[in-house]
Amino acid sequence: FDAEVARRRETADPQGGGAPDTDRLFDIPEDLAAEREWVKRRVTPHPVGTQVSPIRLANGGSDDVPRTYILCAGAPGRTPFMVLADRLRDAPGWTYRELNTTHDAMVTMPAETAELLIEAADG
Repeated sequence: FDAEVARRRETADPQGGGAPDTDRLFDIPEDLAAEREWVKRRVTPHPVGTQVSPIRLANGGSDDVPRTYILCAGAPGRTPFMVLADRLRDAPGWTYRELNTTHDAMVTMPAETAELLIEAADG
């Protein structure tokens, strides 16, 4: 994890934006060519601070705000998202859900992603 944080900091531009990874396209399958091109035209640098800065929740996160973690479980290999999922799967105050797809679930499984977001919003 520390090596990934260092890599992201090194690739960030001086204003804090990360380098877009347009070659990987977040593992959108090759058979979704139109979707891959649609995403590729829209990829922009991601603010690196959102990826490497710890979050600090008021009252240690015990504010009774409902929380949902949706893991995109179809990624090849083990990802940092899976590490976090292991911690939150049975954590008090969290609802855990999975989609059998890769990182861009809103592209590869839009209806299922929308259903889970609506469920989370209904809290």
